Amino acid sequence: MFRFILRLSILLAFGGSVSSWANGTDTGPGAPIESYPFNDTGFLDETLSDDITTYGGICFDDLSFEYGAPDVFYQFDAQATASYDLTLTSDSPGDTDFVLYVLTDFNDPASCIANSPDEIDDLEPERIESFVPPSTQPMYIVVDGFSDAPGYPKLGSWTLDVNCTGEACNPPPGCTYSLDLRDSFGDGWGDAFVTVDVAGTATDYTVLGFGGAFFIIEADRGDPVVLSYTAGNFNEENSYEFSDITDGTPSLLFADGPSPESGEVFSTFCRAQIHSDRFEVP
Repeated sequence: MFRFILRLSILLAFGGSVSSWANGTDTGPGAPIESYPFNDTGFLDETLSDDITTYGGICFDDLSFEYGAPDVFYQFDAQATASYDLTLTSDSPGDTDFVLYVLTDFNDPASCIANSPDEIDDLEPERIESFVPPSTQPMYIVVDGFSDAPGYPKLGSWTLDVNCTGEACNPPPGCTYSLDLRDSFGDGWGDAFVTVDVAGTATDYTVLGFGGAFFIIEADRGDPVVLSYTAGNFNEENSYEFSDITDGTPSLLFADGPSPESGEVFSTFCRAQIHSDRFEVP
Protein backbone atom coordinates (compact mmCIF):
# COMPACT_ATOMS: atom_id res chain seq x y z
CA MET A 1 0.00 0.00 0.00
CA PHE A 2 1.11 3.51 -0.58
CA ARG A 3 2.39 5.15 2.55
CA PHE A 4 4.50 8.23 2.75
CA ILE A 5 6.88 9.61 5.23
CA LEU A 6 8.26 13.07 5.51
CA ARG A 7 10.84 13.63 8.15
CA LEU A 8 13.74 15.58 9.52
CA SER A 9 16.42 12.98 10.09
CA ILE A 10 19.82 11.77 9.04
CA LEU A 11 20.50 8.16 8.20
CA LEU A 12 21.94 6.28 11.16
CA ALA A 13 22.92 2.64 11.22
CA PHE A 14 22.51 0.47 14.27
CA GLY A 15 23.79 -2.95 13.27
CA GLY A 16 21.19 -4.61 11.03
CA SER A 17 17.91 -2.75 11.32
CA VAL A 18 17.98 0.98 10.69
CA SER A 19 15.35 3.34 12.03
CA SER A 20 16.98 6.71 12.29
CA TRP A 21 15.92 10.16 13.43
CA ALA A 22 18.57 12.83 13.69
CA ASN A 23 16.23 15.59 14.84
CA GLY A 24 14.10 14.72 17.84
CA THR A 25 12.52 11.32 18.34
CA ASP A 26 10.13 9.26 16.28
CA THR A 27 7.28 10.23 18.61
CA GLY A 28 7.79 14.00 18.82
CA PRO A 29 8.78 17.11 16.90
CA GLY A 30 11.97 17.34 14.94
CA ALA A 31 14.22 20.33 14.39
CA PRO A 32 12.62 23.38 12.75
CA ILE A 33 13.08 24.30 9.11
CA GLU A 34 14.58 27.76 9.46
CA SER A 35 15.32 28.54 5.82
CA TYR A 36 14.91 27.28 2.29
CA PRO A 37 16.05 25.34 0.34
CA PHE A 38 15.68 22.53 2.88
CA ASN A 39 17.33 19.12 2.51
CA ASP A 40 17.09 16.00 4.64
CA THR A 41 17.62 12.25 4.44
CA GLY A 42 15.49 9.52 5.98
CA PHE A 43 14.90 5.80 6.16
CA LEU A 44 11.70 3.74 6.29
CA ASP A 45 11.76 0.25 7.70
CA GLU A 46 9.32 -2.17 9.31
CA THR A 47 10.17 -1.04 12.85
CA LEU A 48 8.24 2.21 12.34
CA SER A 49 4.52 2.49 12.96
CA ASP A 50 1.82 1.98 10.35
CA ASP A 51 -1.36 4.00 10.28
CA ILE A 52 -3.08 5.70 7.33
CA THR A 53 -4.23 3.30 4.61
CA THR A 54 -6.78 5.51 2.82
CA TYR A 55 -6.39 8.94 1.25
CA GLY A 56 -9.20 11.21 0.12
CA GLY A 57 -9.63 14.95 -0.28
CA ILE A 58 -8.54 16.00 -3.76
CA CYS A 59 -5.90 13.26 -3.78
CA PHE A 60 -6.53 9.59 -4.46
CA ASP A 61 -10.12 8.54 -3.74
CA ASP A 62 -10.47 5.85 -1.08
CA LEU A 63 -7.38 3.86 -1.94
CA SER A 64 -7.39 1.33 0.87
CA PHE A 65 -4.82 -1.47 0.94
CA GLU A 66 -4.59 -4.61 3.05
CA TYR A 67 -0.95 -4.01 3.91
CA GLY A 68 0.29 -0.71 5.22
CA ALA A 69 3.67 0.93 5.61
CA PRO A 70 5.17 3.57 7.93
CA ASP A 71 4.08 7.21 7.86
CA VAL A 72 6.15 10.16 9.04
CA PHE A 73 5.06 13.79 8.93
CA TYR A 74 6.75 17.18 8.75
CA GLN A 75 4.74 20.14 9.98
CA PHE A 76 5.45 23.51 8.36
CA ASP A 77 3.80 26.93 8.45
CA ALA A 78 2.54 27.18 4.90
CA GLN A 79 2.50 30.69 3.45
CA ALA A 80 -0.27 31.45 0.97
CA THR A 81 2.02 33.99 -0.72
CA ALA A 82 4.70 31.38 -1.44
CA SER A 83 5.19 28.52 -3.90
CA TYR A 84 6.71 25.20 -2.80
CA ASP A 85 8.56 22.51 -4.72
CA LEU A 86 8.88 19.11 -2.99
CA THR A 87 11.16 16.35 -4.28
CA LEU A 88 11.71 12.92 -2.74
CA THR A 89 14.53 10.89 -4.31
CA SER A 90 14.99 7.21 -3.55
CA ASP A 91 18.50 6.00 -2.76
CA SER A 92 17.59 2.62 -4.33
CA PRO A 93 15.46 3.20 -7.46
CA GLY A 94 13.66 0.02 -8.44
CA ASP A 95 13.64 -1.36 -4.89
CA THR A 96 11.47 1.25 -3.18
CA ASP A 97 8.05 2.78 -3.74
CA PHE A 98 7.37 6.11 -2.04
CA VAL A 99 4.78 8.83 -2.55
CA LEU A 100 4.36 12.37 -1.19
CA TYR A 101 1.21 14.01 0.16
CA VAL A 102 0.31 17.35 1.74
CA LEU A 103 -2.37 17.44 4.45
CA THR A 104 -4.00 20.40 6.13
CA ASP A 105 -4.80 18.42 9.30
CA PHE A 106 -2.33 16.17 11.07
CA ASN A 107 -3.01 12.48 10.48
CA ASP A 108 -6.31 13.20 8.68
CA PRO A 109 -6.14 11.64 5.18
CA ALA A 110 -9.38 13.32 4.14
CA SER A 111 -7.57 16.67 4.39
CA CYS A 112 -5.16 15.75 1.61
CA ILE A 113 -4.76 18.64 -0.84
CA ALA A 114 -1.76 17.60 -2.97
CA ASN A 115 0.11 14.45 -3.95
CA SER A 116 2.95 13.27 -6.16
CA PRO A 117 2.13 10.99 -9.15
CA ASP A 118 3.49 7.84 -7.43
CA GLU A 119 6.26 6.86 -9.83
CA ILE A 120 6.58 3.10 -10.30
CA ASP A 121 9.37 1.73 -8.10
CA ASP A 122 10.74 5.28 -7.76
CA LEU A 123 12.65 5.10 -11.04
CA GLU A 124 11.97 8.85 -11.10
CA PRO A 125 11.80 11.13 -8.01
CA GLU A 126 8.44 11.85 -6.42
CA ARG A 127 7.57 15.51 -7.03
CA ILE A 128 4.96 18.05 -5.98
CA GLU A 129 5.83 21.16 -7.97
CA SER A 130 4.65 24.77 -7.72
CA PHE A 131 2.38 24.00 -4.77
CA VAL A 132 0.68 27.20 -3.57
CA PRO A 133 -1.14 26.73 -0.23
CA PRO A 134 -4.78 27.85 -0.28
CA SER A 135 -4.25 29.62 3.04
CA THR A 136 -1.54 30.53 5.53
CA GLN A 137 -1.70 27.84 8.20
CA PRO A 138 0.17 24.80 9.56
CA MET A 139 0.28 21.96 7.03
CA TYR A 140 1.86 18.52 6.92
CA ILE A 141 4.04 16.92 4.28
CA VAL A 142 4.05 13.15 4.39
CA VAL A 143 6.40 10.57 2.91
CA ASP A 144 4.69 7.21 2.49
CA GLY A 145 6.12 3.83 1.59
CA PHE A 146 4.59 0.78 -0.06
CA SER A 147 4.26 -2.72 1.37
CA ASP A 148 2.53 -5.31 -0.80
CA ALA A 149 2.94 -8.33 1.47
CA PRO A 150 4.18 -9.19 4.98
CA GLY A 151 7.96 -9.42 5.01
CA TYR A 152 8.30 -7.72 1.62
CA PRO A 153 8.02 -3.97 2.13
CA LYS A 154 9.31 -1.70 -0.60
CA LEU A 155 10.97 0.66 1.84
CA GLY A 156 14.45 2.07 2.31
CA SER A 157 16.30 5.37 2.38
CA TRP A 158 15.46 8.62 0.60
CA THR A 159 16.41 12.27 0.29
CA LEU A 160 13.88 15.07 0.66
CA ASP A 161 14.30 18.54 -0.85
CA VAL A 162 11.88 21.39 -0.15
CA ASN A 163 12.27 24.70 -1.92
CA CYS A 164 10.20 27.82 -1.44
CA THR A 165 9.77 30.84 -3.70
CA GLY A 166 8.50 34.15 -2.34
CA GLU A 167 9.36 36.78 0.25
CA ALA A 168 7.61 34.81 3.01
CA CYS A 169 9.97 31.83 2.63
CA ASN A 170 12.87 33.07 4.73
CA PRO A 171 11.60 35.26 7.56
CA PRO A 172 13.89 37.26 9.84
CA PRO A 173 15.65 35.15 12.50
CA GLY A 174 13.86 36.83 15.40
CA CYS A 175 11.83 39.74 16.70
CA THR A 176 12.67 43.16 18.10
CA TYR A 177 10.38 44.82 20.63
CA SER A 178 10.41 48.22 22.33
CA LEU A 179 9.31 49.02 25.89
CA ASP A 180 8.53 52.68 26.53
CA LEU A 181 8.11 53.60 30.24
CA ARG A 182 6.71 57.01 31.22
CA ASP A 183 6.47 58.92 34.49
CA SER A 184 4.08 61.89 34.54
CA PHE A 185 5.54 63.44 37.70
CA GLY A 186 9.18 63.09 36.69
CA ASP A 187 10.74 61.50 39.78
CA GLY A 188 11.02 57.88 38.60
CA TRP A 189 8.90 54.82 39.25
CA GLY A 190 10.19 54.09 42.75
CA ASP A 191 9.45 50.46 43.58
CA ALA A 192 7.35 49.83 40.45
CA PHE A 193 8.68 47.91 37.45
CA VAL A 194 7.68 45.98 34.32
CA THR A 195 9.00 42.42 33.95
CA VAL A 196 9.52 41.02 30.45
CA ASP A 197 10.05 37.26 30.31
CA VAL A 198 11.52 35.98 27.02
CA ALA A 199 11.60 32.19 26.78
CA GLY A 200 12.00 31.81 30.55
CA THR A 201 14.54 34.61 31.09
CA ALA A 202 12.95 37.47 33.06
CA THR A 203 14.26 41.05 33.18
CA ASP A 204 12.86 43.93 35.25
CA TYR A 205 12.59 47.44 33.73
CA THR A 206 11.90 50.68 35.60
CA VAL A 207 12.30 54.48 35.41
CA LEU A 208 15.09 55.87 37.57
CA GLY A 209 15.05 59.54 36.66
CA PHE A 210 13.14 62.33 34.96
CA GLY A 211 10.57 61.68 32.24
CA GLY A 212 10.81 58.02 31.33
CA ALA A 213 12.93 55.23 29.88
CA PHE A 214 13.10 53.35 26.57
CA PHE A 215 14.35 49.77 26.10
CA ILE A 216 14.95 47.42 23.15
CA ILE A 217 14.16 43.72 23.70
CA GLU A 218 15.20 40.90 21.36
CA ALA A 219 13.59 37.46 20.96
CA ASP A 220 14.35 34.47 18.77
CA ARG A 221 11.71 33.03 16.45
CA GLY A 222 9.14 31.04 18.40
CA ASP A 223 10.11 32.49 21.81
CA PRO A 224 7.20 33.15 24.18
CA VAL A 225 7.16 36.72 25.55
CA VAL A 226 5.25 37.59 28.75
CA LEU A 227 4.75 41.02 30.36
CA SER A 228 4.03 41.58 34.06
CA TYR A 229 3.69 44.74 36.13
CA THR A 230 4.62 45.19 39.79
CA ALA A 231 3.05 48.21 41.48
CA GLY A 232 4.87 50.84 43.54
CA ASN A 233 3.83 53.80 45.72
CA PHE A 234 2.67 56.22 42.98
CA ASN A 235 1.12 54.04 40.27
CA GLU A 236 -1.12 56.88 39.08
CA GLU A 237 2.02 58.47 37.60
CA ASN A 238 3.13 55.37 35.66
CA SER A 239 2.28 54.24 32.14
CA TYR A 240 4.00 52.15 29.46
CA GLU A 241 3.75 50.81 25.91
CA PHE A 242 5.08 47.56 24.42
CA SER A 243 5.52 47.50 20.61
CA ASP A 244 6.84 45.18 17.89
CA ILE A 245 9.45 47.04 15.81
CA THR A 246 10.86 44.03 13.91
CA ASP A 247 10.04 45.48 10.50
CA GLY A 248 11.16 49.01 11.38
CA THR A 249 7.61 50.32 11.79
CA PRO A 250 6.32 50.21 15.40
CA SER A 251 3.21 48.12 15.94
CA LEU A 252 1.65 48.65 19.37
CA LEU A 253 0.98 45.33 21.11
CA PHE A 254 0.02 46.46 24.61
CA ALA A 255 -0.33 49.66 26.64
CA ASP A 256 -1.43 50.41 30.20
CA GLY A 257 -1.53 53.28 32.64
CA PRO A 258 -1.81 55.53 34.43
CA SER A 259 -2.31 53.12 37.35
CA PRO A 260 -1.34 49.98 35.39
CA GLU A 261 -2.86 46.63 36.26
CA SER A 262 -0.64 44.43 38.42
CA GLY A 263 0.41 40.86 37.63
CA GLU A 264 0.77 39.12 34.27
CA VAL A 265 -0.93 41.40 31.76
CA PHE A 266 0.10 40.35 28.24
CA SER A 267 1.71 37.47 26.34
CA THR A 268 2.71 36.78 22.75
CA PHE A 269 5.41 34.86 20.88
CA CYS A 270 7.93 35.81 18.25
CA ARG A 271 6.11 35.05 15.01
CA ALA A 272 9.10 35.43 12.71
CA GLN A 273 9.18 31.72 12.08
CA ILE A 274 8.64 29.00 9.54
CA HIS A 275 9.26 25.70 11.20
CA SER A 276 8.90 22.02 10.47
CA ASP A 277 8.15 19.46 13.12
CA ARG A 278 8.46 15.85 12.15
CA PHE A 279 6.13 13.29 13.69
CA GLU A 280 5.81 9.60 13.15
CA VAL A 281 2.21 8.43 13.15
CA PRO A 282 1.52 6.79 16.53
